[in-house]
Amino acid sequence: MKTLISILSGKGGCGKSKISVSVSQALKEEYSIKCFDNDSQVPTLCKYKSLNAKHIMIYDIDQDGEILPETLDITKLDEIAFEIENGNNEIVLVDNGSSSFNPFLSAFSVEAIEMFYQEISNFNFIVVIPVTADITTHKSAFEILTRYSILAKYIIVENYHFGTFDFFNTPIGKLFESNRSVIINVKLQRYTDSFLKMHEKMRDLNLTKEEALDSKNFQLIEKSRIRKMKKDLDDVFLTIIDNLICDSEK
Repeated sequence: MKTLISILSGKGGCGKSKISVSVSQALKEEYSIKCFDNDSQVPTLCKYKSLNAKHIMIYDIDQDGEILPETLDITKLDEIAFEIENGNNEIVLVDNGSSSFNPFLSAFSVEAIEMFYQEISNFNFIVVIPVTADITTHKSAFEILTRYSILAKYIIVENYHFGTFDFFNTPIGKLFESNRSVIINVKLQRYTDSFLKMHEKMRDLNLTKEEALDSKNFQLIEKSRIRKMKKDLDDVFLTIIDNLICDSEK
């Protein structure tokens, strides 16, 4: 079974990298997975050594870390396409920065995805879209739906960190519900400050949740919080993607 999982949003700061790390480390327990970090500015996924993510630099950046649009080279994404078509891994996951959103859509056009479906038996295309209370993230979700329509299965992650909302009661959310593809909704609850500090500590030490649980740098109460975070997010994603893959194989 070949599966491409793309974490996409044209809006920065909506939780793409956090979700990418959670999905990657959850799937790593059961599947062979190859991770790519398609973020020219902040390649978070690459910081976690155990995930062995490959950084794809489709832009050059200046000394301040800002992208240089004139340096765009989408041919660098060919490595991802090659891995999907010819690689030995069951899953290819791509974490996309907001700056790489449109180029990624151009590289993985509808035609390219259709080709994969024709050439690779049991090919899955799953798009994970984080949305927040910011309407910009909803518009970005609409762009993705417009682009891929029923070719993809969509996992919508409602990130309540910046306030609660009901995406599927919005006009764009209703378009997803009327789409004939598989739609799954995950609610990412707002964590307390102690949980957020725990996440920041793991990020600063470049440790996944599993690695943090084995680390002497974390106390028992901290590890208890890590287990809850793992249960609330990582385990949920593993179950969802397991089910999507199993349904496709029937």
